[in-house]
Amino acid sequence: MQSEASGSAARLQAILDSAAQAVVAREEGVYAGIIDTLKSLMDAVHPKHLGLPPPPPPQPPAESLSTEQNVIHSQIVYECADFELCIFLFPAGTRLPLHDHPGMTVLTKVLYGTLSMRSFDWEQPLEPSDLAAMTAEQQRQERERKAHGTRSEAVPGHVLPRPRVACRRADTVLTPEAPTFCLRPDFANIHSFEAQSACAVLDLIMPPYDDGAGRACHYFTVADESDGIRPLLAVAEPEPGSLTIRGLPYLGPKLRPPN
Repeated sequence: MQSEASGSAARLQAILDSAAQAVVAREEGVYAGIIDTLKSLMDAVHPKHLGLPPPPPPQPPAESLSTEQNVIHSQIVYECADFELCIFLFPAGTRLPLHDHPGMTVLTKVLYGTLSMRSFDWEQPLEPSDLAAMTAEQQRQERERKAHGTRSEAVPGHVLPRPRVACRRADTVLTPEAPTFCLRPDFANIHSFEAQSACAVLDLIMPPYDDGAGRACHYFTVADESDGIRPLLAVAEPEPGSLTIRGLPYLGPKLRPPN
């Protein structure tokens, strides 16, 4: 058992060490090679390496979930200023709405289950000022929703943020057999997830969300979608009231800071 635990820790530690190298490599021109290494390392991780129990028996997703059922759980494996390695546990039928990762690279590996992903990219890249304005507007909407006990669209005098054109990138299904998926600042950066069955997902987020550094998470709704080829319009909205993410303790091997 001790040897198995040591092996699990070594697998995960290799991810942390390579992620730390990626932070440096971003400025040395060899970033892509480190990302390929990270993808290979994450492909080799299984639930047991993270202290996760075996996957539950397959169940079809419910047609609708109660507020208490529609909860995604998260576990922090390791976090620092430069990156975060975390686990997300999706019950069957739960949805993570359309959201973005400004200026971030995210590697996603499904450990068990089936996860549908829909992704988009902005037709025109956003400037830092665009992101700052989007964050300020989203925060204002959230304050109004809390103050009035309703969605901000219903508040008298409310003005929606300007819709922005985004283009469909891909609709895909992620499973344990699929390779680790890599989201980049310019590839599939806006996306949503829906769990077709109970899922465990390992995410490496580089760098993590940080509102003060201009990396706030924004949520979107589709204002006007065409046939999937032409652009659609995405409108920023406050964090959906139906979305609940709760933290759980991480039960896997303890890891040291990366080299």
